[in-house]
Amino acid sequence: MTRSKPRRIAPSRLVALTLCFAPWVAAQGDSVDPEAAAYLPAAGIKGSLVVASAATSEAFLKRAAEKFQALHPGVKVTVDAKGSSLTLPALASGAAQIAFTNHVVLPEELEQCETKLGKRPVTVRVSFDAILVYAHRDNPLRTIALPQIAAIYTAGAKEFRKWSDVGVTGKLAESDIVALGLPASRSTTGYFRAVALGGGSVRSGVPEILSSEEIVKAVSQNPAAIGFATFGVANPAVKALWLTKTGGAGIEPTGMNIMAGDYPLGRALLAHALPGNAVGAEFLRFLLSREGGKLAVENNHLALPASICANEVAKLQ
Repeated sequence: MTRSKPRRIAPSRLVALTLCFAPWVAAQGDSVDPEAAAYLPAAGIKGSLVVASAATSEAFLKRAAEKFQALHPGVKVTVDAKGSSLTLPALASGAAQIAFTNHVVLPEELEQCETKLGKRPVTVRVSFDAILVYAHRDNPLRTIALPQIAAIYTAGAKEFRKWSDVGVTGKLAESDIVALGLPASRSTTGYFRAVALGGGSVRSGVPEILSSEEIVKAVSQNPAAIGFATFGVANPAVKALWLTKTGGAGIEPTGMNIMAGDYPLGRALLAHALPGNAVGAEFLRFLLSREGGKLAVENNHLALPASICANEVAKLQ
């Protein structure tokens, strides 16, 4: 199948996520780069660290905090799950020393931090994940375009309510599309709205399911259902649809395509840290090591290739 050209979702006002593509990503995007540096704990690291986390990275960061504290007995790391849009305000107020985000960060968000703190946070990439659009395994649809998703999830001039509207034939064609979503307060929903829905709101009547796992479970039980959820929660009764921005060949949500920037709903987990905080810098160095990469993969994230890890660690010096 011919792949479409790499696509970028961020307009000029958004923080760019420039990718350093590596051969390992192409072959092993869903594992840990064997060239990733092993973590060598620095001596004398002591103190406390508060990490403001998005909900989708909470499990990953809590597990990482446990491992980090075991290596540094004089350190206490608290992971405060606030939701991605609230983490930078926590950093700006001094309530946290690192803010993790996975929403589309606007320049003014970082400018507000700089104004309040007197210095600009250091921003590094830690891992990748993605929002997947799930359908029942018996649904014949393989690829869906973002405008079609918008027509399913929003109310407006163009609305898709039957599966025939997206080109499905057979017995499912005249079935009503059962669209499922996550709570509006979640950063995953905000990112889905910004990218898949062009900034539009999810229409009333779309049930808000509490977790990605529950979304997938509901889709697995209803052949007419469709739902968006995070990467890594699929089960054999569902499939992740391939996506295209406007039409043509779809992009499969593989680790390779997500980190290469081809898959439209891929996103980076960014860490914004106070400059000069030794505990925070060491924690990020741990996350960017081979050991941190393993924890990322174990918690449904994609570990960065070694080349990107080295670039990000250099920002912490």
